[in-house]
Amino acid sequence: MYNPQLETFILVADSGSFNKAAELSYITPTAVIKQINLLERDLGVRLFERTHRGLKLTKSGISLYNDAKYIIQYCRDSVIRAKNAMQKENTIFTVCFRH
Repeated sequence: MYNPQLETFILVADSGSFNKAAELSYITPTAVIKQINLLERDLGVRLFERTHRGLKLTKSGISLYNDAKYIIQYCRDSVIRAKNAMQKENTIFTVCFRH
């Protein structure tokens, strides 16, 4: 429903490290870096300032971070709403008549 690289981006931003994000997502740091590089390339913006001290979100990164958190939560909520709607459709009512 949304680009899964957004979740990786949020993990990196929250943890401040490619290595920590990799540990949390059970993938290699190289895979995390590739996902972030691809996301930056596809969007045409730099999301992180990479320094010897670590990572820092750029202004573009801060903007995307806030929107990505909203997008992911909205998608999760929409799935819950869809499942709830399906359960309501599948509800069977039994009517018993007594004389």
